[in-house]
Amino acid sequence: MKTSTLQGYLFKNMGLLRLSGEKAGSLLHGQLTNSINTLLKGESNYNLFLNTKGKVMADAWVYRNDLDFFILCEKMFLNKIKEQLGRLAPLSRVILTDETASYFFLHLFSKNPSWDSWKNKGMMIPTNRLGYPGIDLIGDITHQNEVLDVLKKNGFVLCSPEKAEAMRIEAGIPQVGIDVTEENLPQEGKLDLALHFTKGCYLGQEIIARLHYKGHVNKILCHFKMEKSETIPQQGDLLFSQDKEVGKLTSVAQATDHSGFFMLGYLSSKAYDNKMPVMLGSKIIRLLNA
Repeated sequence: MKTSTLQGYLFKNMGLLRLSGEKAGSLLHGQLTNSINTLLKGESNYNLFLNTKGKVMADAWVYRNDLDFFILCEKMFLNKIKEQLGRLAPLSRVILTDETASYFFLHLFSKNPSWDSWKNKGMMIPTNRLGYPGIDLIGDITHQNEVLDVLKKNGFVLCSPEKAEAMRIEAGIPQVGIDVTEENLPQEGKLDLALHFTKGCYLGQEIIARLHYKGHVNKILCHFKMEKSETIPQQGDLLFSQDKEVGKLTSVAQATDHSGFFMLGYLSSKAYDNKMPVMLGSKIIRLLNA
């Protein structure tokens, strides 16, 4: 990617919830893994919804707009989050509404970005979805075409979903629902950005804190590369070391320069900690950023 190029893509799979009321922040603070009470107007942070066993149910970005809080999440998690918060909202006199149909969702990224000119286009959440500094821009749906026209006049390149997914995997960015599921603890998926260890109680907090201060995960999400080969890796392929199964792939994409394949997958802590050679079929795959 050229350093001066502004690129991005429209989300087709995102949902948006609004919580309104004086206790909206307190309600979210007690349900999510990050600190909501410390957010100021216009600020945002990354969060997880956990179950009672500390496993990851969903992820979301929370944006504060005065007394209102917006939750940006994948549509696959929307009903689950609505159900959980919907049970609690009336008890706190908080109004929960689904705003998905009223907004467009656009991710913008660049190697050398400047986002000041986009502050008046909607809610702006700093994110790193593809390995480059970026923002999620959440704007009024009636202004979507106007925003896209301004972008294109300034050399904006609209990426396909397929290219964005390949870039995500090449950058080693985990995707909740694909690489991290309800079978995983946050620390297994390297989702520490979403964890706050001094905020107080939330669902699953005791397990997460115990693991952080005293424990050790049994497996960990890793980033791999396999050089160009006749073997084409697939999601779900098993990984071996010294003829023993040590892990499984969760995401696979061809390198954008066609030099091979980038992959995400889990390794046993023993294999990871001891830097054991990892095999996919008859090929050794390289562990990145270990």
